[in-house]
Amino acid sequence: MLKKIKYQNVSIIIIFIMLIGGIWFFANPERLVLPNPNDIMSIEMEQFNEESSLGKVDIYDQESIKRIVSALKDAKKTMRYSTNDYPVQSNFLIVRLNLIGERRTLCLYAEQGGYYIEEPYVGIYKSDRSKSVDVYKIYTDNEIQKLRWEYMPARSSIFPALPITFNIPIDEILVTVNKGTLYIHDDTKVPNYINMGQEVIFNNNEKILWSPLENDFFDSSGVSDQCDLQFKIISESGQSLSGRLHITQMMETNPENTGIWTYLATMYDHDAKLSLSYSDEYDLGIVCQMITPKD
Repeated sequence: MLKKIKYQNVSIIIIFIMLIGGIWFFANPERLVLPNPNDIMSIEMEQFNEESSLGKVDIYDQESIKRIVSALKDAKKTMRYSTNDYPVQSNFLIVRLNLIGERRTLCLYAEQGGYYIEEPYVGIYKSDRSKSVDVYKIYTDNEIQKLRWEYMPARSSIFPALPITFNIPIDEILVTVNKGTLYIHDDTKVPNYINMGQEVIFNNNEKILWSPLENDFFDSSGVSDQCDLQFKIISESGQSLSGRLHITQMMETNPENTGIWTYLATMYDHDAKLSLSYSDEYDLGIVCQMITPKD
């Protein structure tokens, strides 16, 4: 009987110690410690969406390096473990801190309304939305060939889709998307916006538009968070040119409160040099201008 009481007392003590340890951990979580910004030579940033890289950006100016370190440091460590080279999520931003003889790799992502920083094989830290947005903004501000577009389905005066114009003499263009819907604008028909699905061949006299929805009716849960728009152009001279326009929803988007989805359009993998510019058509659109084909 005495032996049983001793075992019970030991069990109670162990549970009490674990309880105190858990309370201490949550009250005083370990923080993410980063190097002094002055010791960082450069920072490399790379965005992955659906496991595909959207390109790398190298940061050298001290002001941006300080902003990144300030936004990342002191994130609170969670009880989750990091067991991979990269997060299991499909969308994440890699931040590589390059020091003399050392490199630190951090991965930022959002999951179930929370914002996290994962250091591979070291730990997973809880961040917050404003700091994550600040880091992501530095990446997007240093990209090239990027344009912002706002999807506002509640505005009845403007057709809620992104107009894309190819400003070059062509015979035809083949365009495909993996998400959302393509439309052709034709004033000779009623309705004048024709649903073409996710693939269309058109000529330069027609207007193409991309909608984040895959249905003709609005449903906020069906708004695509990104799209790869692939295009192949057959010019009047018979030359074939191709490229990819990646359209991705910005992390700063808060459509539940504003009714506005903000997107960033960036050009990748093109055979010719393209300049992206805004047009005033439909309030705001994108013009793809072919300049000089590569050899």
